[in-house]
Amino acid sequence: MAGGDQCISEVAQKWSPGRIFLNAYGPTEAAITTTIFPLPADWNFNHSIPIGRPIANTQIYILDGNGRPVPRGLAGELYMAACRWPAVT
Repeated sequence: MAGGDQCISEVAQKWSPGRIFLNAYGPTEAAITTTIFPLPADWNFNHSIPIGRPIANTQIYILDGNGRPVPRGLAGELYMAACRWPAVT
């Protein structure tokens, strides 16, 4: 499992053969993994490695400078939201 900032292809190419390799992304501000991408065994290392999909109880949004969602494929700022857990009584 590679965690933290963006996983570069050279790292994944070195460590993924014969293993289940997970790109576990989480920005420093969150100090946790928020998304995960299981690298397929036949991955083309000429492509960048996606940060993946949100983990359980997490939502990810890509927003513009005004806080509005950007269309798929366009650049924006990554916003994370943890789903609310029920109160313990």
